[in-house]
Order: sequence, then C-alpha cells, then structure tokens
Amino acid sequence: MNYSEYLQLKKDIENEYRKNLDALELVWKRSQNVLSRTQQGNKIEAPGVDQPLSEAVRLVIAQMDKDFTADLIEIGLSDHNYNEGKLVNRVSLTNTLHRLWRRGEIELIKKGRGRTPSAYRRKPSENNNPS
Repeated sequence: MNYSEYLQLKKDIENEYRKNLDALELVWKRSQNVLSRTQQGNKIEAPGVDQPLSEAVRLVIAQMDKDFTADLIEIGLSDHNYNEGKLVNRVSLTNTLHRLWRRGEIELIKKGRGRTPSAYRRKPSENNNPS
C-alpha cells in the first residue's frame, strides 16, 4: 500500500463513518419525537429554542435513568437541539440544577467542589412507590 492508497482508504472509511453517524442521529431524533408524542398526548414537547432553560432541563432530567451531572444535562440539551445546538452557559445550567435541588425536584448525591462536579439523581416518582 502506498501513501495515496492509504489516503483514499482513509477518506472512504471516514465517509462511511459519517454516514453511519448521521443515520444514528436521525434515528435518535425520531425516537425522541415519538417518545414525546406518546408522553405528551401527540404534542411534541422537546426542548426548543424558545423554551426557558429550567423547563428544558426538567425534560432532559425526566429521561435520565441514572445519576447525572451538569455535563450530562448539557449533552442532553445539545441532543435535543436546545438553543439551536449551541453550548449553554455553564453557570446558568449549574444554577438551574441547584435551584431544582433546593425546590426538592431532584436529589443531591454528591456536592461538587472545584473541578469535581455535583452529582444529582432524579427523585423517585410517587406512582412507583407502594403505599
């Protein structure tokens, strides 16, 4: 194999990878719209550009099934095309999570310090608790 063959093969592999990644993104976005329609009575309620950050964060948290940090919420917001896919102000996001914790909407698992982020957990739904 010479260098030009290597470059051509590399280009072909990158193109195939990009196609697979685009297909995965399309499947993900369509599955989120289907989930939103069924959960919200045929009304799509995914985070959007004109939605307040706190509401978008609540919707992303509702889909979390494990502990999360601000990093995971930021990725979820980006996946749902909140703010047209642009990065969310990190301070606003962490303040929103802290306010949700103070209001009792989420649980604080581990308080962050310095570069270590705080870890949160979605509160167990009251429908699943036997009473």
